[in-house]
Amino acid sequence: MKKKTLILIGFVVLMSSGCSEKSGVYASGSGTHSITNQAATGFSGKQDIRTNAYKEAAVYCKQKGKDFKVIKMDENEGPYILGKYPRVTLQFRCI
Repeated sequence: MKKKTLILIGFVVLMSSGCSEKSGVYASGSGTHSITNQAATGFSGKQDIRTNAYKEAAVYCKQKGKDFKVIKMDENEGPYILGKYPRVTLQFRCI
């Protein structure tokens, strides 16, 4: 019974570790844009959500025929408990 429970917990953690909440691209004034991504759990690191934010910014600017330039990257620090999960906010400009 304990083995099955551990396997189930491990499966749930693995399945949820890749999930994230995305804000989409929004204008933040003066020609800059922002994207905020947050992991769905505290078990995943920031690397995936950081990479996804960069990809989303690149796609957004490419649709406009431009490249993107990072203005600022903010990341929250741990501990990742009680709903405070890994989160990144990317501010960028299409150039």
